[in-house]
Amino acid sequence: TGDEGDPYLWTLASGILKQAGGTAENCGTPAMNWTYSAAGYIGFDTNATNRGAQIGSSKAPALDGWSIATEDYTGKISKIVVNACTGGAATLIVTIGDTQIDEKTLTEDSTDYVFEPASSMSGKITISMKATSKAMYLKSIAINPAE
Repeated sequence: TGDEGDPYLWTLASGILKQAGGTAENCGTPAMNWTYSAAGYIGFDTNATNRGAQIGSSKAPALDGWSIATEDYTGKISKIVVNACTGGAATLIVTIGDTQIDEKTLTEDSTDYVFEPASSMSGKITISMKATSKAMYLKSIAINPAE
């Protein structure tokens, strides 16, 4: 109702992201399109920590960064939760519109990183990852609407 959007959840699956970058269409519930940049390596890791989509590797780390973004979520946002991790050293940044919400240092275990704007807001959502070495992993993205 009003400016509230639908809650959104996308758990990444193998084969959705391609090395050349592009658009991942109709992903998650409700379905949204996400555009993402190219990376030297894109794979999928299903080990004991259930890491998910792998971006970069020790031979081809995404040193210049990698990002995924959507403009399809149109409601006001109160919280974004990104489950991610790294095999080395990396940071995770979430931006809504032109406003950076926060920056987190990734750990080696899959973790839910919570990004909460000071007040609910709307706009293009961009999730950026930058590694200094090795791989980064993206397991899921959840967007909670403002209530």
